[in-house]
Amino acid sequence: MSKKVPENTRLRPRELFFIFLGVGTGAALAVLWFRLVPELMAHKGLGAEALSGLGSVVMHPAFQGAVLVSGAVVLAAGVATRTGSGKDKATWILAAGSVAMFGMLMLSVNALYDPVFLDPDADVGADDDWED
Repeated sequence: MSKKVPENTRLRPRELFFIFLGVGTGAALAVLWFRLVPELMAHKGLGAEALSGLGSVVMHPAFQGAVLVSGAVVLAAGVATRTGSGKDKATWILAAGSVAMFGMLMLSVNALYDPVFLDPDADVGADDDWED
């Protein structure tokens, strides 16, 4: 029969939540950066020079790799802290990693919204068929 895991080194539900949030957000970032944005840019006929400022920084491969690897390292450090020593600061480490990844997702969408996600031909404010 297997030995029971001590209570202080067991992952709690809130820690599992932050792990799943961080991993899910990291996966969403990878899909956004490596699949969605390049396909939309190719569909619109845009090149890397179409992105300026923050958009070009966010789409740089070195930046993307650093963000994804550092996010995975922080989440792994939180899990190792909890399972290795049983300290409660693991919750804060996991929360910081998942919130940082979520913030990077929001920053990426914000930086890429105008050049990539908006349709330049769409007339946003046109209400031609609306009658009072």
